[in-house]
Amino acid sequence: MLTILALPDWVPYVVAVVVIVGIIFAITSWLDRRRTQALTAVSLEMGFLFVGKEWKDVQQPPQLQVALFNRGHSKRFRNIMTGSVAGLRTCLFDYMYTVGGGKSSRIYGQTVAAYCKNGLHLASFNLQPQGLMHKLWDAVVHKDIIFDSNPNFAQRYVLRSPETERTRTVFTPALLSFLESLNTQKKWQIEGMGDTLIIYRGGKKAKPAECKVFLEETSALAGQFFSLGNCK
Repeated sequence: MLTILALPDWVPYVVAVVVIVGIIFAITSWLDRRRTQALTAVSLEMGFLFVGKEWKDVQQPPQLQVALFNRGHSKRFRNIMTGSVAGLRTCLFDYMYTVGGGKSSRIYGQTVAAYCKNGLHLASFNLQPQGLMHKLWDAVVHKDIIFDSNPNFAQRYVLRSPETERTRTVFTPALLSFLESLNTQKKWQIEGMGDTLIIYRGGKKAKPAECKVFLEETSALAGQFFSLGNCK
């Protein structure tokens, strides 16, 4: 007589979890493929070259030692597009990284625009919208760069750099006033180092249909930054 062994009570739960994870992975992969296909077409419309996941040898990648690329782990680039705007070597790409681990992990993804200008030697800096945690942190460590010419700037932004004095010279009163005039809802973050300026909205990916507008907005920001700032 054939004996049927009873399965432990936890087996159905494990199977259910595996199935759910598999479904989520399949949906995510399908959405990623659709995004890549759409961005490939958008890249051609903008006159850019769609590179994919690797920088390869098509063009030298922008300098990627700024704050954004030093956060978290499991870092990955996707949908890299390269071209030129107003004489600036330009790259658009999706960038993702993970913070934490296990159940408490969180993935951040954003569309990034990188603009490279020959002969530029920016100090490393990080500019982002002011928040409550930033205010509390600065109250303790006093690391934010403050400008007497534009006292309200510190109410809008956090500016930090390991090269404070070099960064101060870049942010002229005209550049500070321009940055103060930007739409607060956009929450632009700007980082620079060497010949590269990157612009993005933290945790925000541009939809394929929005990429042209994203390129127009970020290139306009870069143009103003280079023309109003003391960029050498």
